[in-house]
Amino acid sequence: MGLLVDQVGDIVPLDITKLESPPVNINSLIINYLTGVLKTDNGLIGILDVESVVN
Repeated sequence: MGLLVDQVGDIVPLDITKLESPPVNINSLIINYLTGVLKTDNGLIGILDVESVVN
């Protein structure tokens, strides 16, 4: 199985030790598909749980 994306916006190096749980105010449908979030100077980056999406 493979995934096809339309476009890649940015590639951001990820320090797994800085990964945080998604905020509770995120839409409950979306939160089920996130492993966590990474805070950056420009905002939050959601880390997609690919296994949850595929299932």
